[in-house]
Amino acid sequence: MAGYTKGEVLRIDSVLFRLRLVTSRGQAKRACENGIVELNGKVAKPSSSVRTGDFIRVRFTDEDLGFTLIELPRKSLSKTSARGCYSVSAGGAVERG
Repeated sequence: MAGYTKGEVLRIDSVLFRLRLVTSRGQAKRACENGIVELNGKVAKPSSSVRTGDFIRVRFTDEDLGFTLIELPRKSLSKTSARGCYSVSAGGAVERG
């Protein structure tokens, strides 16, 4: 799986969609606008830039997902491939999309 090189960035709404944590980029945008997405401890805007090493937390109604981005996804990935792009924090099992 080829990702972006170090220093490159993607929008957080695009990252959430490409990693299959939401079903559409529009859903990711609304999640950011509603304040349920955090990037490095701060509420994220849909256009917030994400880099490898960033910590993302998504507070869905039924679960709180926290993970560190290991690799930026170049395109939308399968659930299986997407799991290689992030490391889940303790207690934050990721099974979405």
